[in-house]
Amino acid sequence: MEVKCELQGPDESNQTTIIFDRKGNVADFIREMRRALKILPLDKVYGYYIRRDYNKNDEKCDDREELVMDAKSINRSISELNLTTDSVVIVDTSGIVQMKTL
Repeated sequence: MEVKCELQGPDESNQTTIIFDRKGNVADFIREMRRALKILPLDKVYGYYIRRDYNKNDEKCDDREELVMDAKSINRSISELNLTTDSVVIVDTSGIVQMKTL
């Protein structure tokens, strides 16, 4: 199974789609996002966030989560993030996004 992600740059006119295998890990997914958005390895990224679109009947009402990057989390499977077609992955390169921690 594959994850298809549409990425939108800061100017909102440049949209990119990446297809990622659900068997991969989070580190590989982050690397592919950075490559698609042309973020260099030394460029500062302040955080990665997931915005989910939940129905009102869902038990979880908070729709924004921070994807914490540490030694444990980068080796997790991408399937543990439960990304759907309604999920949006935000890459904060300006340092102004603040969301709940995942």
